[in-house]
Amino acid sequence: MSNVRLYMNKVNGWDKIDTAMTANDPEVGHLGFKLPTLRTNSQRMRSLYAQHAALAATRQTITQDMQRLIDEGDQIFRMLREALKDHYGKRNEKLVEFGVEPLRTATIKRRRQSKKAKAAAEALAVSPAPAPDSVK
Repeated sequence: MSNVRLYMNKVNGWDKIDTAMTANDPEVGHLGFKLPTLRTNSQRMRSLYAQHAALAATRQTITQDMQRLIDEGDQIFRMLREALKDHYGKRNEKLVEFGVEPLRTATIKRRRQSKKAKAAAEALAVSPAPAPDSVK
């Protein structure tokens, strides 16, 4: 049910025809054999609509509570992560055990330098010798 209010418009139409048929019972009484079922369906639909509204309100409250807990948990998580960095030092590998990345700038620089050096060495080793003039 994408939009319950539209369904309630139908229920209001049911009630309207019920009232009109009851008021005109002498003329259309022979058509009213299904009115009790229509009344039951209308009452049941109104009851379900009330439950739906209550559940929507409950769902909204639950969502707000969940968001509050997420915010509070994230705040505690950030505080603990910073406290661990203060306790162990921001470069200590022990931080990995807690799911915190230590600061590794020197290691990264060394890796980049070694990759550049390897690439330069390979470029010198692989470069072909110039072709003699007679081949041209």
